[in-house]
Amino acid sequence: MQLLPFTIQSLHKAYADGTSPEAVIEECFRRIQAVNDSGIFLHLIDRDNILRQIQQLAEFDTQTKPLWGIPFAIKDNI
Repeated sequence: MQLLPFTIQSLHKAYADGTSPEAVIEECFRRIQAVNDSGIFLHLIDRDNILRQIQQLAEFDTQTKPLWGIPFAIKDNI
C-alpha cells in the first residue's frame, strides 16, 4: 500500500481505487510500530482479531455507510 494520508476522503478514494480494508489495517499497524511508543494506546486490539472482524465489512453497502472501512481510536481524557 502506498503511503497515503489517513483522512476520510483519502481512504474513500483509496477504497474506490481498489485498496482493501486489510491493507489499510496493515498500514495502521506499520505506522504504530514505526512510532514505537507504548504509551500512545491504553489498549490495542490485536491484528488477527481486527483482520477477522474486517470480514464482516463485506455485508455493508459502502454508499450508505460513510465510515465504512475507516479505522479509528477512542481517546480517554481522564
